[in-house]
Amino acid sequence: MQIALSQLRANGFADAAAFDKAVADYVDLRVKHSQSVGEPRPVAHPMVEAAVQRYLPPDDLMPGEEAAERFAPEYEIIDDTPPPPPPPSLDDRKREMASAVAMAAIRAGDAAWPQLTRRMMTAKAMAAYLVPQANRSTEQTADVVALETAQSKLSEIDLHLAGLEMQIHGLTEEIIDGWKPADFPV
Repeated sequence: MQIALSQLRANGFADAAAFDKAVADYVDLRVKHSQSVGEPRPVAHPMVEAAVQRYLPPDDLMPGEEAAERFAPEYEIIDDTPPPPPPPSLDDRKREMASAVAMAAIRAGDAAWPQLTRRMMTAKAMAAYLVPQANRSTEQTADVVALETAQSKLSEIDLHLAGLEMQIHGLTEEIIDGWKPADFPV
């Protein structure tokens, strides 16, 4: 009888050794029971009982020969544990690194110019651009400078991201584990 290791685990056995012990203990109980009179037959987990075969004594015993039942384990445990997944390929690792640096660029961009302030800052600066430079108020001039400063910082972050992506593209199996991205400009 073949039993899959996954079946053992699904039925409460920690591993093959735990099942082997349960079978050996059950064989011992059956042997002791075969030598007793009037005792109920021992029971075990159905998988354990199925793994133990009972052999009756042969019919052609010679006079004086002892007739005893025998019990023996008859099973084979098949390890059906799936193999571990293959290690990620170089391209997979590069894609993961590129994704991580892209997320870092988003965080750097949000730190430099928070996403939820961009629409208002842009709208105020665009309104200020419509006013001739000589006629702009101090606040309008500050709005234009703030927008240009924020856009400049985002361009700097984007340029840094592009450089990191180029570095990632050039990584090989030999050097990929040692590569660390340079921090984004703040």
